[in-house]
Amino acid sequence: MGDVAITAANVAQKGTVVLEQVTYGETVTRGEVVYQKTSDSEFYLADVTTSAETATAKGFVFSAGGDGEKGTIVKSGPLNVGGTLVKGNAYVLSAAGAISPEADLTTSDYITHLGYATTTDTLEVAIKAHGVVI
Repeated sequence: MGDVAITAANVAQKGTVVLEQVTYGETVTRGEVVYQKTSDSEFYLADVTTSAETATAKGFVFSAGGDGEKGTIVKSGPLNVGGTLVKGNAYVLSAAGAISPEADLTTSDYITHLGYATTTDTLEVAIKAHGVVI
């Protein structure tokens, strides 16, 4: 199926969500998934193909920003991810801050569940980085 195509302008809260104020370490766009880098505590695009650290997603970008800028991420709760989902399917972290259906994980990917689709546009965000490589 491939990565979910995200339209940043359509990313929106669909109820009560948990937000966190963060500092970005690179330019990020609304709807992308980020992790917190240990060496500088800033937030970067998460990626399942690089390392356990980069696969440890912390949330979805809710306010876009650049290197050194403050922003807001969604850590949990119902989120319109700005793309089309399949209701009932589990979604995982993909490469470069993207999300994909769980079935798209391949050999050497780290497993990071991001949540489940409750409707065709809403993900119930419940992030769990397993630290396991396929």
